[in-house]
Amino acid sequence: MSEINTLFEIIIYKKKNFVSLGVVSKSSKERICVITEDGKELELDRSKIIFNTRMPCINYGNISDLKLELRKLRKELDEQRLSIDLKTLWDCINDNKNRVKYELKELIDYYMDNSKNYNLLTLFVWSIERDTVYFKKENGFYIPNDKTDVDIKLKQHEAEQIKKQVKANAVDWARKIIDNRLDVNSDDLDTHIYYIELVKGYVVYLDNYEKLKESKSFLSEIGIKDESEALEFLVKLGLWDKNDDPIFKRYGIKSNYPNKIIKETNELLNKELSLDKLIDITKLNVFSIDDDNTVDIDDAISIESLGEQTRLGIHISNVASIINDSSALDNDALKRGETIYLSEGNIHMFPQQLVSNLLTLKEKNIRRALSLFIIFDRDHNILSHEFLQTKINLKKNYSYKEANKFITNTDEGKMLVSITKSLRERRVNNGAIILQLPVLKIIRDESNNIVINKLLMNTDAHNVVAECMVLMNSLCADYFRNNEIPSIYRSQIDIISEDINELDKDNDLFPVEVVKYLKPTNIGINPEPHRFLGLEQYVQITSPIRRYLDLVLQRQLISCLDGSGPVYSTGDLEKKYLKTELAIKEKKIIEKSREKYWLLRYFKEKELEQITGVISSIRNKRASAYFPDYLIELPFNIISDDQMEIGNGIDFYIEDIDLFKRKMSIKPVIN
Repeated sequence: MSEINTLFEIIIYKKKNFVSLGVVSKSSKERICVITEDGKELELDRSKIIFNTRMPCINYGNISDLKLELRKLRKELDEQRLSIDLKTLWDCINDNKNRVKYELKELIDYYMDNSKNYNLLTLFVWSIERDTVYFKKENGFYIPNDKTDVDIKLKQHEAEQIKKQVKANAVDWARKIIDNRLDVNSDDLDTHIYYIELVKGYVVYLDNYEKLKESKSFLSEIGIKDESEALEFLVKLGLWDKNDDPIFKRYGIKSNYPNKIIKETNELLNKELSLDKLIDITKLNVFSIDDDNTVDIDDAISIESLGEQTRLGIHISNVASIINDSSALDNDALKRGETIYLSEGNIHMFPQQLVSNLLTLKEKNIRRALSLFIIFDRDHNILSHEFLQTKINLKKNYSYKEANKFITNTDEGKMLVSITKSLRERRVNNGAIILQLPVLKIIRDESNNIVINKLLMNTDAHNVVAECMVLMNSLCADYFRNNEIPSIYRSQIDIISEDINELDKDNDLFPVEVVKYLKPTNIGINPEPHRFLGLEQYVQITSPIRRYLDLVLQRQLISCLDGSGPVYSTGDLEKKYLKTELAIKEKKIIEKSREKYWLLRYFKEKELEQITGVISSIRNKRASAYFPDYLIELPFNIISDDQMEIGNGIDFYIEDIDLFKRKMSIKPVIN
C-alpha cells in the first residue's frame, strides 16, 4: 500500500494469515527485515507488507522496550478499531449479485477520501485486516460478504461477546472467592458451573484434559498457578473433599459396583453350591498364612508325614467353579484387572461381600479349592504330584507372626521349613536371585491416626509361603507346556549380572542399588525361562480372588483336568492379557501414588521438621537421599560440599510438602 523509505518505522505485515506489527531494520528492493513483536528478526518478501504506518519506533535500540512499544500499539489499535464504521462502508459497496473485488487503496478512498492522516489510516487498515464479519480477504483483494454471511457472522460475534462477558463475570467472582471478599452460595455455583467444571477437569486430567487450553486460560486469569492451587479453590467452594484424590477419577477407578454386579453377587450368595463331585479333604489340617488384616485369602497349605515320604498340599480358592467366564462379575473383574491395595481401604476385584462369604479361605469354613499335592522323598526330591478339585475345611488363618511360632514349635512347621529351604536352594543353584526387600505398611488405626510400619519379608513364614506359591505356579507352567495347552507365561530372559550377589544386603542403600540390576518381566503366550526365579517356565495362578489373569488360568487348568480341553485359545488369552495390561499398570501407579500421599501426610500431621537420610546419588549441584525408615528417595540441592559423599548419613530439614503433587522439599542441615 505505501512505500517503505525509512528504516526503523513500524509496519503492518501478514505472516501465515496473521496480522502483525514490526519495525523495519533492513530494506532492499525485493525484501525487507523486520523486528517482530517477539523481538526476533524476520526477513519478508515485500508482498507480505500491508501498510507502512510512517510511525517511527522510539525504542529501536532496546529490544525489550521495542517489544513493549509494539504490544502497546497493538492494544491501542484493538481497543479503537471498532470506531471504524465498516458496516456503513459495506452497506455502500455491497452488491449481493456481483462479487466485486477491491484493493485496499480503493476502500480507503471510499471511507476517507484520500486522507493523509496516517494515524487514522493505520487504524482503518488494522480494523479491516482484523475484520471477520464484513469482508473476505483473497489474494490481496477485499470482497464484501453477502448479507446472509454477514448476518450469520454477526450472530456468531454476538455469541462470542456474551461468552466473553460470562467469562469476565466468572473471573471476577472467582477472584473475590479466592481473596475472601465473597462468600460461596449455591446460586453463584450454578451460574458459574461451566468454569467450575473446567477447573475440575484440569485437576483430574491435568495436561491430558481435552479443554486444557481453555481451563489454563481461566485459571491464569483468576491467579491460580498450578494444580495444587486449583484443588484448593475447589475445596474452598465446597465441591471437593481435601482427602479425595483426583487420581481415582483420572483412571476411572470405582470402589462401588454396578447394580448388575450386586444382583449377580446376591444370586451366588443365595444359591446352594453343590460340593458332591469334589474330593473331600476336610479332615486334613489345612491352614493359611497371611497379613493380619487380609480378607481375600487365596491360598492355604497342608503337610503330612507319610513315613519315608512327605506330602505337601497347596490349596487355592476355586474361584473358577463359582464365577463363570463372561458373566457380569467376570467382565467387571476383567476391567479392574487386580485388587487395588490402599492404606485407606482396598478396592477389591470382586465385591467384598462375595469375597468374604464365598471365595476367601476363611477359618472353620468349608470352601471349594484347587489343590496340588506333591510327594517328596526324604531328600526333598519330588516323586510325583497331582492336581485335584477338592473341598477343604480351613483349620486356622495364621498371621505371619503366629505362623512363625507354629513353624518353630511343631513338627509340621519344621517339615515345611526344611522342604521349602531345599526348594529355594535348588532354584538358587539354577540361577535364581533371592531378593527380599522391605515393604512399607501404612494404615489408619481406630483413632484415625496414620501408622507406618516397615515390614521385613524374610521370616521363615514368608519364605514358606513364597516357595509354596512359586512351586505351584511352576508346576502349572510345566503342565501347560508339556500338554501344549495355551497359557499366559511370565518370563525374565535377560541375564542378570553376577555383581548383584556382591551387594551388601545390610547396607542402607541396598534397596536403591539392587534395582539397578533388575530386568523387566515379560508376559506372553510362549514359555520362556524366568531367570530371576531360576525356572524354565512360569505362570501365575495362585491368586484368583485378586488377580484376574490367575482366575483365567485356573479356568484353563480345571477345564483340562475335567477332560473338556482348553476353555481358551491362544488368541483368547492374548485378548485377555492385553485388556488387563493397562488396568494393572494404572493400579500400580495408583498404589504408589497413594502410598506416597499417606507417607507425606504422615510427615505433615506429625509436623516433623527433620529426618535422617543417606546420600544415594550426586550429580553436579543436585543429589538424592534415601530414607531407610520410610523407603523413599528424594532429590535436593547441594548447598555445601561438606559431608557430600554417597553413603553418608545426613539430617535434612523438611521445607515444604505438597500433597497434591506428592512432593517434599528437603534441605541438608549444615552444622
